[in-house]
Amino acid sequence: SVRAGQLAWEVELLVAAGSTPREALIAATRAGGELLGDDHAGRIEKGMPADLVLIHGDPLSDARALWRVWAVFQRGTRVA
Repeated sequence: SVRAGQLAWEVELLVAAGSTPREALIAATRAGGELLGDDHAGRIEKGMPADLVLIHGDPLSDARALWRVWAVFQRGTRVA
């Protein structure tokens, strides 16, 4: 699992290096999972495992929104 804040920190660094927030979010989630052979990482689709982080704000326009976590779900169960 990702430690608290690690995803937000990584995305912010990628944006600071010149990536768009969308590119940075994909790189930090789906792309990394694909490199490790995990085709489920970073995807929200029917039949896929439901690990989600709900945040306040739009991380596609403001990467700092990833620091404002509202809820965390693992395999469909709220854990935070």
